[in-house]
Amino acid sequence: MQPIDSKLNASGCENWTVLEERCSGFSVELGKEISARVKSGALIGYATLEYKNKIALAEIRTVRKKSDGTYRLGLLKVTNNVIALKVYREQKSSIFESVSGCCVNDGEENLTYSDAFSGLLSADKSKLIVPRHQYKLANRYKVSMNGSGHTVLAREVLNSHCDWICFEVIV
Repeated sequence: MQPIDSKLNASGCENWTVLEERCSGFSVELGKEISARVKSGALIGYATLEYKNKIALAEIRTVRKKSDGTYRLGLLKVTNNVIALKVYREQKSSIFESVSGCCVNDGEENLTYSDAFSGLLSADKSKLIVPRHQYKLANRYKVSMNGSGHTVLAREVLNSHCDWICFEVIV
């Protein structure tokens, strides 16, 4: 991150001044005006001077207004490298047939997928971040990486907020 002014440019990017950094997170100082997107729980994608071609991800944990009118943010690092991609949640169609008075599910056939939504996959492919309403434990998600589709299985929740959820996946 570069210590340049924190005004939002046309692409939605800002430059923030890093005050302190630890392995688990960092704090930044902004000016007297902040974007409406800067709020506790928001996910922030960022690049550093050292790794300009990688997008890391952090969660805003605290937003504090200082006595001089400037803002200070505390951020928790989520992952060092993420890939933005389209995700589809697998859905079984609810086709049941009555057979001799019993209802029989047709199994793995007739699978359908939700409409595409945006997700973030960690570069090591161990974590997936999706909108909260799209998460279901043990559900399968179809993601497209390098032009080919892969199915991942949702496992344990690692971190969550009212807007998003980060969970472990098995590819």
